[in-house]
Amino acid sequence: PGKTHANLTALLSKAAARGELVVEDVDVAVDHFLGLLQGYSSFQLSLGVEPAPLLASVEPRVEAAVDVFLRAYGAPQ
Repeated sequence: PGKTHANLTALLSKAAARGELVVEDVDVAVDHFLGLLQGYSSFQLSLGVEPAPLLASVEPRVEAAVDVFLRAYGAPQ
């Protein structure tokens, strides 16, 4: 988790420096993005819900997480 957080922090910092994102606090943005990616599925897995249906829904959930994140942090066009 620490390495993922550090890599994502670097990635978002670079994107913000290029003007692709508007980020005041990169640590908060990373927390938001990771939370969007995990969502309710993390809770379901901890309760032992069958992982197969969760795996089938990964791609649409990731696309939705990216969409929400960019709505919050994307640079105005």
